[in-house]
Amino acid sequence: MDAVINIGSFLNFVNSMSLSPKVKRWLGERLIHEAKEEEAKLEYKEKLGLLGSIAGSWSDVDIDTMKLSIQEGRQSDDMNKIMMFDEK
Repeated sequence: MDAVINIGSFLNFVNSMSLSPKVKRWLGERLIHEAKEEEAKLEYKEKLGLLGSIAGSWSDVDIDTMKLSIQEGRQSDDMNKIMMFDEK
């Protein structure tokens, strides 16, 4: 369940609980650990979404056709048409 809380009120609540410094450190480290896990999950979902959008055009093509298309693209003259950005 997601909840919206005021961070200042949360800190006041934690301080009012008379926790030992060791327990406060544990709580802080646990919050940091969970935040890192959530960030990693979000980053993974973003990358997966990007990959899905890139691979989406291939979704109805079997792997052999995909390999053949890539090989044909490498053998075409299109590679010769690519110029460096600093060339005029």
